[in-house]
Amino acid sequence: MLRKSPHSVDAAQRRAHLQAFSELLQLLRREAGHPSARDFYRSNGGRAHFLCTYEQYLNVESGRSAPTPGLLEKIAVALQIWLHEGKNRELFLVYLRLVLGSENLFEMVAQAIREAKNAAAAPPLRQALQRDLETRRRPVTQEQADAMYADPVSYWLSVVFCNDGGEWTAAELAQLLGYPESAIRTSAQRYLKTGFLVASKDGKRFRCFASGKVLVIPRRTPHLPPEPVRRCERLNEEMARKRGCEELRESLYLKCYPSGIRQYYSYLARTVAGASVYSTADRGPDTAFYQVQTIVRKLFSIKKEAWK
Repeated sequence: MLRKSPHSVDAAQRRAHLQAFSELLQLLRREAGHPSARDFYRSNGGRAHFLCTYEQYLNVESGRSAPTPGLLEKIAVALQIWLHEGKNRELFLVYLRLVLGSENLFEMVAQAIREAKNAAAAPPLRQALQRDLETRRRPVTQEQADAMYADPVSYWLSVVFCNDGGEWTAAELAQLLGYPESAIRTSAQRYLKTGFLVASKDGKRFRCFASGKVLVIPRRTPHLPPEPVRRCERLNEEMARKRGCEELRESLYLKCYPSGIRQYYSYLARTVAGASVYSTADRGPDTAFYQVQTIVRKLFSIKKEAWK
């Protein structure tokens, strides 16, 4: 009886792992709102983001080659992999299996990071929120995202249209936000060119291109750039002082290991996302726009040499 060479077995396993990675990547890409590999590549900045040609990326998605760790990081950021609960872990495990090659080594490493087999299932509310997010997610192009941060008026229009599925006139938006109607129209025209807004036949009313969807902004890193974040925070604080108020602030100071507190981040993120269950399409007189936010700051570190 002929026995297969170990090398042929390894090659067959590698092909199977490449195929598994390819199929999962394509599934995640479609769930992220990109119907094709080319759309995913171009919408996320092309070579400037992925640091490879489209053909090289296509080889990975088609299962012809494995991504380098650097390319996998770029793919994960473009997918915003942290939004794909469950499948994010599966993707990295498939990649780990592909990179390690040895099945025995993979099992030892996977066992060390695998969730406890008897861990309680996710609560029903959390499962419902995740399913809702997966069906409503819609990607925003880089051009549309750039328009959002072009100026304060454009920023506030994005807040309104990302959270209200109805139509608005320039006069209504001016009254709501406290900006001149001419500035509203200028920003609206910029959005129309990018496809972010759609105008009515008479050109007087505007609505978002993806009403009722959860819009996902492209990212180059897991964290948003600090300067746009600070600029938005200043605008949020200014708007709350002028036309709203701060309704809740909770704060806690503690000393801990960074590796420990970071295990808490995913829970905090899900808690913030959970507030979306109160989102409404109604435009009643007692409805309002809210910002729900969580911030964790490292204030300073203790270094032993400072105590010598």
